[in-house]
Amino acid sequence: MDGQRAGLFATDPPYLVDYDGTNHPHKWNEPDNNKDWSATYTDWDNATQGDGLYDGFVKVAIAHAITEDAAWYCWHASKRQAKLEAVWEQYGAFVTSRSSG
Repeated sequence: MDGQRAGLFATDPPYLVDYDGTNHPHKWNEPDNNKDWSATYTDWDNATQGDGLYDGFVKVAIAHAITEDAAWYCWHASKRQAKLEAVWEQYGAFVTSRSSG
């Protein structure tokens, strides 16, 4: 980025749902059409990576790629939403305002 920082943090990290190609929902009734990628892609979508994976990419983005006031947008599995939100909150991505009375 030639020393520049982005004003938008748009990311699509691994979903951490243990997908291996054989469990693709639209192919459940067609097992022969599913290809098992687990030997080719190891641990790229392994749920055991958890907070460490999300923490790692957010930390790197903040340190090297995005502006302090960047807008954040992330595609993610709903199954991992709470985990992702916890990491974002740790880095101050969510702002809460309270109305005075």
